Amino acid sequence: LYQCKAILQKLQAQTDQTKVAHDSEVASQRLQMENLQLLHKKSQEYTKNLQDYNSRLQKELEVATAKLQKEVGQALQSSMSLQSDNLQMAEDMMFIKRAHLELKNELETTSVRLGHERTRKEAAQKELEHLRAAGGNASGQGDSGDGERREKEMKRELSLLDLELEQLRTELASVKKGKEDMDSDVDAVRSQRQQLTAAHATSEARLAHSETIRRQQLNELLDLKGRIRVFVRVRPPHASEPALSAAQVFTFPDHHLDNRQISLIRAKDKEPTHFTFNAVFEGPSATQQRMYLEASLLVQSAIDGYRVCIFCYGQTGAGKTHTMLGPDHDRGIIPRALQHLFEDCQEKRANGWDYRMVVSMLEIYNEEIRDLLGDGNKRQHTISHDAAGHTTVSDINLWEVNKVKDFEQLYDCAMRTRATGATMMNDSSSRSHCVLRVCLEGSHSESGETRHGMLNLIDLAGSERLQKSGSQGERLKETMAINKSLSSLGEVFLKLSSKDATHIPYRNSKLTFLLQPCLGGNSKTLMVVNVSPTSDCDEESMNSLRFAQMVNKVEIGAARRLGPV
Repeated sequence: LYQCKAILQKLQAQTDQTKVAHDSEVASQRLQMENLQLLHKKSQEYTKNLQDYNSRLQKELEVATAKLQKEVGQALQSSMSLQSDNLQMAEDMMFIKRAHLELKNELETTSVRLGHERTRKEAAQKELEHLRAAGGNASGQGDSGDGERREKEMKRELSLLDLELEQLRTELASVKKGKEDMDSDVDAVRSQRQQLTAAHATSEARLAHSETIRRQQLNELLDLKGRIRVFVRVRPPHASEPALSAAQVFTFPDHHLDNRQISLIRAKDKEPTHFTFNAVFEGPSATQQRMYLEASLLVQSAIDGYRVCIFCYGQTGAGKTHTMLGPDHDRGIIPRALQHLFEDCQEKRANGWDYRMVVSMLEIYNEEIRDLLGDGNKRQHTISHDAAGHTTVSDINLWEVNKVKDFEQLYDCAMRTRATGATMMNDSSSRSHCVLRVCLEGSHSESGETRHGMLNLIDLAGSERLQKSGSQGERLKETMAINKSLSSLGEVFLKLSSKDATHIPYRNSKLTFLLQPCLGGNSKTLMVVNVSPTSDCDEESMNSLRFAQMVNKVEIGAARRLGPV
């Protein structure tokens, strides 16, 4: 009994201890629950405040955009008016110059006539004096009648000459005064033209400033929303294509304003399909310089420490490689971006910044990664991503560049190695996805601040229809690999555009897995969609524009600066 009582007491003590521990654990869990509820509440408040701020910022942007559009419209109207005035002024100047030349010729003619009449008068005076002398001799001999008559005739002729000379002097004075007035008018017109030219230059500067502010505000809003930017470029017709083909397929409703809208009408459609993107570039007016001006803000972000990705998408022959690379006399985005990086990094040296730039170039050919700057030996390359969002490709050669010439030499070497081939749609079709990766590491000598940016510039191979490309054998295998990787890219964007998606299939292709950090968030991404202007490619153009419309709605999260590698 005594032992049982001791055991009961011991059990009671253990029960009490367990109860105390349980109560303490319950209290701790309640406290944790309360903290979680409080944290959730604060998170909801923060999200609501962020949404309110985003909404307010968007409204401010809309108001600012409307104001800027009004200023741009006024500036354009003023510019057109100034151009019209300048043209009218040029016509007036031409008229005045012609009148001035006529007066000058008339003045010279009158001066010549006046000199000729003076010569005649002097000759007549000499003849008169000679007659007078002869008349004096004749009067001594009694034969003065003929001399007197001759003298009277000479006097009348001299009087007429004096009258004509006086008229010529009056006419000459009038012509001189007309010339002086004309010179005064020319000076006034020149002064007015200089004023108009200065006003036109001021108007152009205001217009350029307004456009810069608009781009910056739109860029800030897109950064906050974390959306992928989408540009559309319509390739100019080739010499063998009808010059009006693009006008029959595409229209640009706002080409005088924002250049953001494009409409496509296929042969089988009754009404056009309308699209709106971040920017639209139409045909010959869409110069390489203008293209890069719109993309330059993203390149600058790479210097500031962000991950940036710019890539071209579209069917084969739509002008992707021209947009990204371009010929030597009309360079594309990639060489202009490298020039931009070198120049800006050089300018920042004056402010204490020192930048190191490392580049690599690879291609994805038939789902196989190839090092375009390697030694030619085949290696098995793998892709890996760390927790900080850095991407590594194994056994890829990295080259440090210090000037543009270094890059140009590497680039020429890479382009000689890249896979290309001829198809029925393109004589020099890219048969692989080409990826240029630029790693930027900056450090400030005084503050100790560091920046780590990454710029990915990608020239995608074009989608193809076997019926049109006529690919066979090895070309057929390449086409299937290209279309498969582009389809995987489309699946990734489709999942990203769906808020209910739980899995994003990045690993379905080497391309999407390599671009995962750029597509999945914390980066600034731009897709340039190239379309062909011809009516026989309207189906492919429609598919490209619909794909671009879907991508333009994808929100990948606000970009954050990268940490050190």
